Amino acid sequence: MRHLAKILLTLSLSLLLGAGCASGTKHAEESLSPQEALVRIDSSVDISYGLGRNQYRLLLQAKAEKMSGEYSLDKQIVKACRLDPTKYAEFVKRAKAFTEAPKRVPAQTQSAPCHSPFTVTVRVGEAQQVASGCRALDEGALSHLVKEGEFLLYSKK
Repeated sequence: MRHLAKILLTLSLSLLLGAGCASGTKHAEESLSPQEALVRIDSSVDISYGLGRNQYRLLLQAKAEKMSGEYSLDKQIVKACRLDPTKYAEFVKRAKAFTEAPKRVPAQTQSAPCHSPFTVTVRVGEAQQVASGCRALDEGALSHLVKEGEFLLYSKK
């Protein structure tokens, strides 16, 4: 699965930058690390969850090599800022691993009603992965991911 993700990332990068580049530019593209390539293509991590009566949303995104993030509470933006590219790339990898974890059970299919549902969407280029479930059954995995995202958003560059 990781090999497929690297291939998709390389393909997206080559399509974005154009196939007819000069040979010097082409060598520069091939020598990019996966983290550098990730920040050069459009990507985003969108985490939405309910906690009590409040709805939270953490949106971190990269567009045209500019990383930004915003944290919302009940559709009101609480914090918006630019992000460190290296830390953003690391967070996208963690969020992607979270969505690939096979233990997620959608909130609708559980026997008991879910009072704290969540949805995590990771988009890299055209590829998109979505995980949803109930926080009560998630063993704290979502809480750790949200905490890392908040730390990224509130930390200084």
